[in-house]
Amino acid sequence: DLVLFPPKPGTAEPRLGTYIRIVYKNRLKGNPGIFTLVIDAQKRLILNRTYRHATRHWMLEGQGTIAKDGESPYESVARCIQSEIGRPLFGLTILCDDFVAERGLVGDAVPLILAVVGGEPVKSVEDATVAGHVILTPDEYQAALFDGRYFVDGILHRVHAGSTMTAFHLAKARKLL
Repeated sequence: DLVLFPPKPGTAEPRLGTYIRIVYKNRLKGNPGIFTLVIDAQKRLILNRTYRHATRHWMLEGQGTIAKDGESPYESVARCIQSEIGRPLFGLTILCDDFVAERGLVGDAVPLILAVVGGEPVKSVEDATVAGHVILTPDEYQAALFDGRYFVDGILHRVHAGSTMTAFHLAKARKLL
């Protein structure tokens, strides 16, 4: 995009520049996608083990998806959980309607949702980007946040995914964890 940035403080002239961003077509229909933090009946977090090429690191993170045409946020959550967790959705709580996941590349705000699932852990899931799961109590996840990392089978995983941290702290503040 060609962009006219506001003037810097103390100057009157706007600044001309360029900007790269990604816009999902479903944004025009009101549901660009969702982000979920999934817990089980014991209020343990079920985190995906995902390799993120942008950071070149393994991550422990919540689940999320881009909406499909005509899909409601609830339908997006149910599909995402089935694909990434492989467990039935029992209920959900919207933690935030309009979370901005990062500062500009993706111009969408998405809902942050706490989802409760049932069933037993599955060994493999449909989503090829998910290498497995780690199930942590809230205290274990908070300790990993303070440490900045978590090891799975000797492999370092980063834990500071912004959506996951924000959903975790909102859920704790509402006493849902």
